[in-house]
Amino acid sequence: MSIQSKILKNFNYKTNCAALFNHINIRPGNIVYPCCRFKRPVASYTPDILNSAIYNDLRNKANTKQLPECSKCFHEESLGKQSFRNKWNKHYNTDNIDLKYLLIGLNNICSLTCHGCGPEWSSSWFKKLNPNTTIKKGYKHTDITNIPDSIEFIEFQGGEPFETSTHRKLLELHANPSICTVQYVTNCMHSLTDKDYDIFNKFKQIKFWLSIDGYKNTNNKVRSGSVWEIVEKNALNISSNYDCQVETTLHKNNVLDITNLEKWIKKHNLVWNITPLTRPRNLDCAYMSDLGSIIDIISKLDYKHKDTLIAHCSTQSTATNWINY
Repeated sequence: MSIQSKILKNFNYKTNCAALFNHINIRPGNIVYPCCRFKRPVASYTPDILNSAIYNDLRNKANTKQLPECSKCFHEESLGKQSFRNKWNKHYNTDNIDLKYLLIGLNNICSLTCHGCGPEWSSSWFKKLNPNTTIKKGYKHTDITNIPDSIEFIEFQGGEPFETSTHRKLLELHANPSICTVQYVTNCMHSLTDKDYDIFNKFKQIKFWLSIDGYKNTNNKVRSGSVWEIVEKNALNISSNYDCQVETTLHKNNVLDITNLEKWIKKHNLVWNITPLTRPRNLDCAYMSDLGSIIDIISKLDYKHKDTLIAHCSTQSTATNWINY
């Protein structure tokens, strides 16, 4: 029996991750990461990447120890939070190697410069950091000419998917869209078009993660280029038509006003998920000087996972190993 077959038969749920069997994250420039949290690229994209020697080696190592590149998930698990790794292992089969979930950044084209982001995901950040360089040098694209029939989930991340039409062209490549769920991460600065609705109707389900980091002026400040009136209109339109949740990245520049966003979330009966920003460290709430006040603000939120946010804010002395990798 081969080493790979042994791993498939005796999957170690304590250290391994089903993402290594079913999932890839392709970022602008055709660079492959095992998932959006893995801390380094592993290869350039090829249709059979999951069966490569690189992936075989990752699966072998992950079956015997915690991969340091996966440290964010293990950190969350130590705080009592369900990590992406936990979710992968709950929902995906490891009896075989078969690409089911494609997370893709089609390009880095985005008109926003959000706090905590950078030029890898935003061409506007490239322009801000390189004001004397032509913006075209800051553009990165992913070239995919086919969608494997096995794909059951496609997630579009940034840049901003709706700033170009590339996502529509890619979806039209799926030979059997009725088996596939599509999820978008969007900054809500772009309205859906009739073309979008027509394409969406062919797929099993359409989901949205709405990236909103504050209420009104706070969102405009920490997601520079945002216009709250446009964001709110598009967010509410999407939520009235599709399964969605608001995804908020919590950091030192929005935490003091987070209760106003909470009121807006509750007013419109929206699902809310908050993730603490960990990089760059100077934006991490856990390293704010008045940490007691920050924890007090978080503790008063009507948010079911606030205990994990409070736990994160108590990790200044223990976070070094996982965050610095």
